[in-house]
Amino acid sequence: MRVISNLYFVVLFSFLISFILYTFRLSGIYPDITVPFVLFFSFFLMTLLMLGFVMSGNFRIWFSKANKSVESLRLKYSYKYWPIVSIVLFLIIEIIYNKKIPIVEMLRGNQYDYRDFTFPGLHVFFTSLTTYYSIKSFFDYLAYNDRRALYSSFLCVFIFAILMYRSNIMFCILNMVFLFVLFKRVNLKRIFKVAFFIIGLMYIFGVAGDLRSKAQTGDSEFGISNIMNATQASSDFEKNSFLSPFYWAYLYISSPVANFQKTVSVYDTHVETDGALKFTVYEILPDIIGKRVAALAGYDEEYSPLARVIDFLTVGTIFADSFVFVGWFGPIILMFLLVLTPVIFLSLCPKNYIFFVQFSICANILILCTFSNMLAYSTLSLQLFYPLFSRKFKFS
Repeated sequence: MRVISNLYFVVLFSFLISFILYTFRLSGIYPDITVPFVLFFSFFLMTLLMLGFVMSGNFRIWFSKANKSVESLRLKYSYKYWPIVSIVLFLIIEIIYNKKIPIVEMLRGNQYDYRDFTFPGLHVFFTSLTTYYSIKSFFDYLAYNDRRALYSSFLCVFIFAILMYRSNIMFCILNMVFLFVLFKRVNLKRIFKVAFFIIGLMYIFGVAGDLRSKAQTGDSEFGISNIMNATQASSDFEKNSFLSPFYWAYLYISSPVANFQKTVSVYDTHVETDGALKFTVYEILPDIIGKRVAALAGYDEEYSPLARVIDFLTVGTIFADSFVFVGWFGPIILMFLLVLTPVIFLSLCPKNYIFFVQFSICANILILCTFSNMLAYSTLSLQLFYPLFSRKFKFS
């Protein structure tokens, strides 16, 4: 059985990479590692490893059933236009409502926050369904070789490019790469292609980070050189202008673990006021509900108290904020929620062709928990529910 077919091993690899890159200390502002931090992280990684071995038989059986379903549907598959038409029409409605297009504002050099582009009550469902449809359409292309499905998938990514939603674009692309490797028989040549694609994606990610930073600060001179100076980057990055965009990628991948470590050090003896309630509101409830509960309780709708190595690196894995609220109880509770998520949603998912999509989405949500608590991020977590209703609402 391939490692990528075992979700727990994939998530283990993701957290391990972030931790290892952090230990390289290519930024001079990263804190020293403490014993309690290492003990918790080691326990977490060992739990993932153990569950990977325990669940390997289940994954093998589930994928066997899903593969048979894909084969049986080859002659029955038919592409439907109504989902992509509905997505485009709603995008037009949102543009009319907001009277602005984020990418146009940023290209003009106007100071504009992409988060201001919204539609009350529906935008989160629009973004989550569009992301889900992009991923599912790409799998339809892989499974049934229908180019219309591929074009629909890329159109959804283009929509997120218009909105400057890098996180949604990255989530779509991560799932596309993941599904390609998972579903197709990957030889050495394809592995090199995927590796070069990921390297290119990291470079583009750095360039896009530059563009968005300039738009959000309103300073056309603000760029990666400012970031490297502020974070005391290694001389390897400073001396080579070609490598500099990759520094964004290094910071994004390694800084969550650095922020988690700093949070543990800074808040070691801290007692948060209403900590248990805040933990529930901000870390357990989906954000579309949590924001409303927070407003009723008199809290800020968005509250992330973690200690940061520098202000603009804002994430600290799934665990950091919870540590501030309730100490080590927070990371331990979230750890169990994280490892139970695949058991629940993969067990409930139909073991037909849609299982591949559900497995990929679940895997990538948990991979992104390396950065923040994506289980509470409704745009992503809602996608775990859509495959459960796939028999009732057919998109293709």
